[in-house]
Amino acid sequence: MTDELKIWVTHLRWQESWTSFVKLPGGGQGLARKARRKRDGRTAFLKSIRSKRNPERRARFFREAIGYDTIRASGIPGLIESNAHQWKNDGFEPYIATEFIEGPTLSRCLEVQDHFELDAAVETTKRLLAIISACHAGGLVHRDVKPDNIILANGDATRPWLLDFGLSYHRMEGVDFKTEHCQEVGNRFLRLPELSAGSSLKQDPRSDLSFVAGILFYMLTGQNPDVLEDAEGRLPHQRQDNHAKIRRVAGPGLTRLLSIFDTAFAHQIADRFTDAEVMLEKLEGVMKPRMVERSEEDLLKDIRETIDTQVARRRADTHARIGKALDQIQRVYEETGKSIGFPVIQSQSNRVISGMLGRNTLAWIKPGTDEAMLSVQCEVRETGDEIVISLSGEPVIRTSTTAPRYNESFDEVVRRWLVTRLHDMVTNPDALPQDV
Repeated sequence: MTDELKIWVTHLRWQESWTSFVKLPGGGQGLARKARRKRDGRTAFLKSIRSKRNPERRARFFREAIGYDTIRASGIPGLIESNAHQWKNDGFEPYIATEFIEGPTLSRCLEVQDHFELDAAVETTKRLLAIISACHAGGLVHRDVKPDNIILANGDATRPWLLDFGLSYHRMEGVDFKTEHCQEVGNRFLRLPELSAGSSLKQDPRSDLSFVAGILFYMLTGQNPDVLEDAEGRLPHQRQDNHAKIRRVAGPGLTRLLSIFDTAFAHQIADRFTDAEVMLEKLEGVMKPRMVERSEEDLLKDIRETIDTQVARRRADTHARIGKALDQIQRVYEETGKSIGFPVIQSQSNRVISGMLGRNTLAWIKPGTDEAMLSVQCEVRETGDEIVISLSGEPVIRTSTTAPRYNESFDEVVRRWLVTRLHDMVTNPDALPQDV
């Protein structure tokens, strides 16, 4: 079979088969142009490699071409022609020619309007979820879903096309990117922790679902989500300006919509949507009209489905673990107070648990006075997979979040700390402040 009848061709470079007539914005890996094939005048989006001698970039070009060829789904341009299968041969300059989709990118659309209305944004997102579902079914994780890689065919929000598989993961024989472990992949539209350097979860399909949620967020607010958590621990939809914009367009579906963002933007990947179908089901609920006559059980079911998310359950578990740690500290404190042998009043105040942090203030007070013999601020913080317990700012115990140990050793450490600080306060009251 001649090259004229093949998708996979043996042209050394694209100029042998194509004529460029419009240069287009390219990405980090390739140069882009609208081109016309010489033999039949067919128009295509043509991408040629930028780093011709980089083995990894050449291999990625082949992986991208394979993605276009194998994931034959509506919303993904079909592969017209490529020589990227020759990536191991330095004599070839890899290129990829795919269907040309007429229309603006999503980012270009948001340059001329502040935001999309909820119904249009939801329809776009539902269509993207169908495309992503097809990718995942074919064993491909896109990893670069962003406004610049989405074309709205003829400007129609209900007809999005997903482009650029240059950063995708698709397990292939003979193509293994061992360097990925120490590299960050993904994009700056939404930086995901599992795609950072050192992560072992760079091929997890749940990342794509977070990106798609980022697209929905972008269409409603006109802003990039940027990161899952900002410096104050707020998710993209919880930041003040963004929340106000979402509230203005969401209408009666606001609570359900925010619940979707809660799950899709969860920092821990285990708390996110498991697959596109689950996310799609939740998204369809956003647009359901409120029914006047509904049974109490239906209403309770709605409440459970809205608030009972993986994120909410994890937060409840965290709250319970922190509360238990504070209880254990107070138990040892009370037992130690009884063993002093001198009558004291035991005081507890200012107990609060917020997010990953819990605090409680414990004190021993001399009877008949307001004089504190010792006042201690207890702090319990979940850090990674550990519970870190500090007494008056001094870390004294670290234990596992999955199996915390409040045994004799724990009791001894806390009791010893309390007795030592009380001794210092009683025998040398000027040496330490009362709240040590």
